[in-house]
Amino acid sequence: MKRIVIILTFFFLGTRLYAQTLFLPESIKEMRQYVVQGRVATDYSTLYYEELGEGDPVILVHDHSLSNLMWEQQFYTLSQKYRMIRYDLRGYGESSSQIEYVHFTHAEDLIALMNALSLEKAHLVGLGMGGSIATDMLAMYPERVSSAVLASGNLEKIPGPSQPVLPAGSSKKDLKTVKQKETDKDKIRQKRLNEILKTAGSQRENIREPLSAMIQAWDVWQAFHKEARILGGLDTYETLKEKRPQIPVLIVEGKAKGNAYSHTTEILNILPLSKFILLEDCGRLLNIEQPEAFNQIVLDFIDSTAPL
Repeated sequence: MKRIVIILTFFFLGTRLYAQTLFLPESIKEMRQYVVQGRVATDYSTLYYEELGEGDPVILVHDHSLSNLMWEQQFYTLSQKYRMIRYDLRGYGESSSQIEYVHFTHAEDLIALMNALSLEKAHLVGLGMGGSIATDMLAMYPERVSSAVLASGNLEKIPGPSQPVLPAGSSKKDLKTVKQKETDKDKIRQKRLNEILKTAGSQRENIREPLSAMIQAWDVWQAFHKEARILGGLDTYETLKEKRPQIPVLIVEGKAKGNAYSHTTEILNILPLSKFILLEDCGRLLNIEQPEAFNQIVLDFIDSTAPL
């Protein structure tokens, strides 16, 4: 399918406006008028994106059940130095829903977005599932990655696209889906909200309202349908072990009582130019809990990768 880019006028409605108002300080809100919005058409999907700023491109990749709105503090602040691009993954936010049994990977979608925007390479910043997608890019398309920040997520030890879904696995998914269809969607959203908040540090209550607004906008499609193998999983793991791409990578984790993290994450051993930072007093959504500290870490890292 031919890829096209459609530029849209800038607008904010409903939950989108509500969530952004909660995230943004007054000094940044006036920057909204300069944001470019658009959609990229790819196979069986359209991807919604926004961009702001000039300079080297930086693409923000969001977590499961959320949307590009989780990057408010990064998108606007870092646009003062870089060309910032954020988008909704297929099946989330304002992008197209996934289609059951249609095979794709989020990394392939990201390449479609980059091609449509004529980006030869970009710095990637991913969190949670977004970190796993950025890790897939390091394995599948290393020539398109200038650097990568992997926050609260990187390697996924799950079956990759090369491994077919076996009948037994399919049956298990059928049983899981039947059970979940008996559960109210709001209960699934509430469970997800509680899971994320449980990992948080001292800012837990301050992030509850904006996080809840984003999760309420999630249509919960993934809980009721069979997904294709959307992440590289073990395929990515094996490729990285073999190729060990020479790309600067920063692993960032949040240190809070309820958050699971590791000082010796395995990916550090297979990426030669990787390093690790532990951010105090925050959990999974460290970019929202500690935005100033996170922004400085990202800026320092990307700046350090620039050629002398």
